This record gives sequence, structure tokens and C-alpha cells, in this order.
Amino acid sequence: MSLLTTIPERETPPTLAPLRERARQALQRSGLPTKKTEAWRFTPVRHLLDRDYPKAEVVDTSAGWAAPGRDPRAHFRGAQLLALPQPQPGLKAYRAVEAPAALLERLGTVATNEHFVALNSVSFTDALLLVVGRDYDGALDLDYEAFGTSPAYPRVLIVLEAGARLRLVERAFGQSALSVPVTEVVLGPEASLDHVRVHSNEGALLGTLAVAQERASRYRSLVASFEGAPLRLDLDVRLLGPCAEAYLDGIYLVGDQAHVDHHVRAEHVAPHCRSQQRYRGVLDGKATAVFDGQALVRRSAPGSEAHQHSRSLLLSGRANVYAKPHLEIDHDDVVASHGATVGTLDEDPLFYLRSRGIPAPVARGMLAFAFLEELVNATPVEAIRSELTESVLARLPEAQTLRAHFEELP
Repeated sequence: MSLLTTIPERETPPTLAPLRERARQALQRSGLPTKKTEAWRFTPVRHLLDRDYPKAEVVDTSAGWAAPGRDPRAHFRGAQLLALPQPQPGLKAYRAVEAPAALLERLGTVATNEHFVALNSVSFTDALLLVVGRDYDGALDLDYEAFGTSPAYPRVLIVLEAGARLRLVERAFGQSALSVPVTEVVLGPEASLDHVRVHSNEGALLGTLAVAQERASRYRSLVASFEGAPLRLDLDVRLLGPCAEAYLDGIYLVGDQAHVDHHVRAEHVAPHCRSQQRYRGVLDGKATAVFDGQALVRRSAPGSEAHQHSRSLLLSGRANVYAKPHLEIDHDDVVASHGATVGTLDEDPLFYLRSRGIPAPVARGMLAFAFLEELVNATPVEAIRSELTESVLARLPEAQTLRAHFEELP
């Protein structure tokens, strides 16, 4: 049966009824993307929509709970929320069935309710809701373990209160037919979120990450994508309060016939805000990548600064990149820039390394790693830097030789 017929039937709590009804209406109006949908023309999903999925089960999440392996940690396995962070001062975590009504009502207020966001809103069986206060200045791990043959719809809402600080690491791993996660983030005045999201799941993932920023808040993110069957992430950041800042970095390293698609959107609504998008990718084999970066400066946002750049390195003549950075500016008082480059390895440094006795595959791997290293080292969560470095090295030519080489460096 097709994707739309696998939505589990359930009794909807009264608090969630308006969200689900708006989502149903959105699906009726616009449905799911087709090859004629402009934003999806480089990432066809018809084969996913028409695939024969088993009927999704309604999961009883009131039993079978597991304690987090590390604290604090939350864990989705497919559609099921298995673990919540342990209670700590300044950190409150709820499942949808026990969350305060006022918090549940904020679901769907950040992410645009269309296509797969609407599908998630109709379909999710449980949600994780986090509230971070000023008293908490720590880290949180959030795992999405892809599992099973039925579509999974993890749903997350994270609210940082005024002045709160959080370091967040999201990991998508495992293997499943299809995962459609939606994460919504609200940053209160002067709140700060350092965020790393790692995609290494072997299966289709069509995700959305939506962020709303209030006055003088700061959002720093790094998205790292290493698989794509296909992978699509829509990162939508709205700078709603004056002097908010968003720094959006991304790396991708894919080969074979992987397909990764990053749609990044920074919308300046309030004055004197700053956004920066930096994405770099390395492709081998028949891999395909898409980068669609948008920076929108509204008439209400004088004094804005918006920059974006995409750089891609092709290790194979069969790999393809579709890059589309663009600006939409409705005010004259703005500093902005954008650009994109796609190329192959520079022959001069390659020749230099080979003239020093370094084999060609090792030299290619060293140059590819150096291409991504700047953004890896700039990760907003330092604790994950070595993990990212290992993930990059493991996927490059002559991985063992490269790893040994970098371990010898001071």
C-alpha cells in the first residue's frame, strides 16, 4: 500500500486535534511532492511514496521503557520513544501523553505545515518535548535509530527559555524503509544553542529542522551527512527578534549512488540580525548532492547581514552536484553575499604530494580531508569533533593509511 494509506489510526488527544486537522487540510491541498514540485525537482520521491509499506502499527509507548545509556539522552527507535533524559535542574522532558497542554499547543508553530511536515503531524505516535531553563548549561544527546519496514515519524519540540544554553547532538543511524523526523526549536531572548546533527542511517530519510529565534539569541549548527538513500533535510531558520544570529554549517561525504539534499533557509524578519551558511561536500562514485540555500531579508529587517556559500569537490567524473544559493532582499540597508563552486582536485598540490612519495589514492584522501577539515574543526560541540573526524577519515580513499597519518600529527 502507498505511503498515505499507512497512517496509523488512533484516538487523538483533544490538545493535538487542531494540529492534526490543520495537517490533514494541508495534505488535501498540496499533497506530497511530485516531479513538478520545484523545491523537489532534483530529489524525486515517487518511488518512496508508491512503495509497498506494511501498515504502521500504533505503538504502546507506556511500557518497555529503557534507561538512557548516557545521561542525558533521548532515544527513538523507529516510531517509538524509548528513553527520556533523566530529570535535572533546568531541564524538563515530557512525552506527548504527559506534557502540559500549553507546551503541546506549541507543536506545529515553528515548522511550515506542508508536505512531509504535514504527514508527520498527522502520523506521529509520540513526541519528545524538552524545556531548557537558564539553570541548565549542559549537553543533550538525541538518537534516531532507524528500524523496521513501516514508515517512522519521530517528533521533537525543544524550547530554550530566556538566557538558556544547550549543546545538542542528534544522530540518525540504523536502517529502515523510511524515516520522516521533524524537530522544532524555539530560542528565547538571549538563548544559545550549539547543535550538531549527524546522518549515517542506511535508508531513506526526509527530515525537517525548524528554528525560531527571539531577541539576541544565537544558533550555531553543523549538519554532517554520510549516507543518502535518499537523504533530504530542510533547515528553516527564522530570525524573529533583533540582533539574533544564526551560523549554519554543513558537510557531506558520500559515494556509490547516494543522494543527499540540503535545503537551507534563513529568513531575516527583525533588524540587525546576522546569518551565515557554509556547506562543503565531497562526492565519489555516482553520488549526487543538492544544495539549495536561501537568505531572505524582509522589509522589516534593516541592518541585516546574510552570507552563504557552497563548495563541492568531485572525486569522480560520474558524481553530480546541483547548487542553488540565492538571496531575496527587500531592504537597502543590508550586507549580503552568496556563491557556489564545484570542482575537482587541484593538480598542483596532488603533484606535490606524489613527488614526496605519497601514493595517489592517499594523496587524494589527504586533500579531500583538508577540504572538509575547516568545518569539522569548527563544530559547535567540541565533544563530537573526534567522532566527526573519524567518520570522515573512514569514508575516504586509503582510510587506514590516512588515519595512521593523522594520528602521528602533533
